[in-house]
Amino acid sequence: MSAVPATAWGGLAVGDRVVVACSGGADSLALLAWACERGLDVTAVYVDHGLRPGTDLEASVVAAAAHRFGATARAAAVAVAPGPNLEARAREARYDALERVRMEVGAVAVCTGHTRDDQAETVLLNLLRGSGGAGLACIPPRRDALVRPLLGVRRAETREDRKSTRLNSSPT
Repeated sequence: MSAVPATAWGGLAVGDRVVVACSGGADSLALLAWACERGLDVTAVYVDHGLRPGTDLEASVVAAAAHRFGATARAAAVAVAPGPNLEARAREARYDALERVRMEVGAVAVCTGHTRDDQAETVLLNLLRGSGGAGLACIPPRRDALVRPLLGVRRAETREDRKSTRLNSSPT
């Protein structure tokens, strides 16, 4: 049974074509499984930032999971622009790549696996940085074509679902 309520999908309906950002971690693999279970037409996208070795293995995990759940998979290599704040530059390159794939496949949305824990971490970090009211606002569940269906789900729940037969079953 899905831990993601129907209202969390930002108006996405059965059959809607979506891109799911999928790193191969528990959160994004759970999102991939839940999106397929919901009946969405899913393209799982692994973004390789070119910043570390081992990404071929991660991309193959995403491709295998997508195949197992009935989705298609793509890998997108990006170049991270030079400058300060590597995390912000990598995020910008990732979202640009996801939007590019969304347009190429004709998807109505890009779904990311941000959880309730990510939400709390973002608010805490912004508080520690001395951010004003705008910086203390929560991550929005939907902004334009970007949908975050897992914001009401704890990170531990994504790991629990990974232990279930749905995520651990062998490819068919």
